[in-house]
Amino acid sequence: MNFPLIFVLLPIIVSLGEESPPENFSLVLELAREVGNMKATLGEQATTLNQQALEIENLKDDLQQCTRATTAFMTFMSETNVVFPVDQNIVFTDVRLNVGYHYNPRTGVFQAPESGTYHFSLTLANNNVIGTLYNAYIVAGDGNRVLGYVYQSDNWVSWQARTVSVVAHLDAGENVWIKCRSSPCSIAHTIHSCFSGFLVDGR
Repeated sequence: MNFPLIFVLLPIIVSLGEESPPENFSLVLELAREVGNMKATLGEQATTLNQQALEIENLKDDLQQCTRATTAFMTFMSETNVVFPVDQNIVFTDVRLNVGYHYNPRTGVFQAPESGTYHFSLTLANNNVIGTLYNAYIVAGDGNRVLGYVYQSDNWVSWQARTVSVVAHLDAGENVWIKCRSSPCSIAHTIHSCFSGFLVDGR
């Protein structure tokens, strides 16, 4: 029954008073039950609408996550047989990818644009012509937070390369870079030595 029609009929039926036959009161009770049922239905519909509104907001959040800018970089050594002093940043200046421009090729430092989970990979190569070792760390924050390291002794022949990959949570604005930690770090040959990273999840 049309909802506004109930409010039109109720005053008419009630106004019949005591002279109204019993069936009129039965009709009033029936109408009252229908009103109650309609209220319950409206309540259920309101709950459904609230749930749908919440789902829409969640979908908006998911869409924003999917459409946000990607953060990624890939860098190589621009020279061959480079020696870095102890505690100096190992700088990769040959930038092949720098989405978002959060890696600085002048300092070798990557700065996290947002809090989240990040992946980093470091590969360092050397050869027996140089005859020295390297011990390099992936560091974050103030430089005391070590995420990973690669080590190469001088007891080897021909080419050697070491790789480490790490996953870490970074706060927005936190820095990550490569530091030579002990003895001069001798890094050889352009594309054989590289440093890369990307944002896995910013939530």
